[in-house]
Amino acid sequence: MIKIIITGPSGSGKSTLAAKLRAQGLRQAKLHVVGPTREHHNEEEYIHSETELICWDIKIADKTYAQWRYMLFLKDVMNSDFVVLPPAMIEQYQDSKRFSAYKTLTGVEYFRPMIIYLDYPRDVRLLRIEQRDGKITDEAVRRLQSDEADFQDFMDYTIRVDSDFLYP
Repeated sequence: MIKIIITGPSGSGKSTLAAKLRAQGLRQAKLHVVGPTREHHNEEEYIHSETELICWDIKIADKTYAQWRYMLFLKDVMNSDFVVLPPAMIEQYQDSKRFSAYKTLTGVEYFRPMIIYLDYPRDVRLLRIEQRDGKITDEAVRRLQSDEADFQDFMDYTIRVDSDFLYP
């Protein structure tokens, strides 16, 4: 069962923190992605398909960005310790009526997960993206602008990290 949700804009260190948690033995729920392959869609964090998925599992959260559709399914939630999600999917996760019905029918105890919000300044994130990708692309700038809108009023977190104390 998900105990931790990691969120933050592009370049904030979500994948780095996820890798550190996996190295400690925590299990990450993978997001299912439909759309063209992207470099950052690594197999530790994503299950990728270029065509629409046919899945018989219960969908907990779903969000489309440009040409990519991201989905989180119940089976992945039930067998994981943490997940990386954008704000819209966090809200869906917490409000999922399907998940609530499943919890009631199975007697599975549900608790509100700890949400870790990685909130670094734009200039720090731009530098990290440049170091990671070798350059700042138009796509990276578009994602940064989109993130600013997505996180503008985001207040639903347990811990907000805005310094590099996690990353020596």
